[in-house]
Amino acid sequence: MSELLQDLENDYHKPYFLVYVVHSAYMLVLPMWYFLSRYQPTHQFEVGLLATDTQTFYRHVIKFAAAVSILAFFAGYSWYLSLHITIPSANNAIYQSSCAFVFVFSVLLLKEKVTLPKILAVIVAIGGVLLVTLFHSKGNVTVHDRPIGYVLVLVSTCLYALYEVLAKLYGPHSVGKRDQLKNACLLLGLIGFFNFILLWPGIFLLHFTGLEEFSWPSDPKTVRLMILNMFLDTMFNWFLLFGLALSSPLFISIGSMLVIPASLTTDAMIHSVHPSLGVIFGCLLIALAFCLLHLNQRKEESSSFVAVHDVSEESPIVVNK
Repeated sequence: MSELLQDLENDYHKPYFLVYVVHSAYMLVLPMWYFLSRYQPTHQFEVGLLATDTQTFYRHVIKFAAAVSILAFFAGYSWYLSLHITIPSANNAIYQSSCAFVFVFSVLLLKEKVTLPKILAVIVAIGGVLLVTLFHSKGNVTVHDRPIGYVLVLVSTCLYALYEVLAKLYGPHSVGKRDQLKNACLLLGLIGFFNFILLWPGIFLLHFTGLEEFSWPSDPKTVRLMILNMFLDTMFNWFLLFGLALSSPLFISIGSMLVIPASLTTDAMIHSVHPSLGVIFGCLLIALAFCLLHLNQRKEESSSFVAVHDVSEESPIVVNK
């Protein structure tokens, strides 16, 4: 998707407006949430890890969506700004290494255990990304390469990692997978809605200050790229929130890196673009990191199940005489 954004940015350099339009498109999933809620009503509501009643549930989700919509917007906006003032390969390497920030925030906010397999998985995943970036670089270095660009992409990566962890910590959760899918629709749709109603003044502010003069896209190709980007970004974030409800942010963050070997495999099959040995080795490292984390998660789940089972066996049985 980064290549698509770079093409769009080259034709239509309006980063604030682009992020505003793309994130506002999230609210298009609200009709799907309404449809699913009408025919598959939720019977148990949870926010974070606590069960709650219906009114409290929706009030919490609305407040959280309003706050996190601003966080998500500036995470995307800082990344869009960095695209034109950084080397594309370096930008991609930094952004794809968000798992390190996700791990740190998970330890601080979710109280996730620090284990050797998790540390190794993060290091191996970042090493794989660096190898793929180094050996897959196309050599088109951006002319306007400035240090502020790398600061912006680091800020974006940090904010995006915080967004994932907060969605796990405070986002809506339920017991069934179908309910989790509805909750992902609701949260994402509300994020898009609040993005739409809260952040439009920035378009006029940037226009009148001359920082980003507003104009509608006139090229049909630009419009098509915008629509495609809106669709892809909405689907990605929908499944991201769904995955976060079912698993840990670190697992989802490293799992999303598997799109790198998947896209390279697609290029090889469709466009006959054969990767170098360095790229192949980097992809194998990413897959290895995912396997390490998956095995560690299975082990933790098994240990938790055994602990709960032991506690239930040790509980005294009271017999009424």
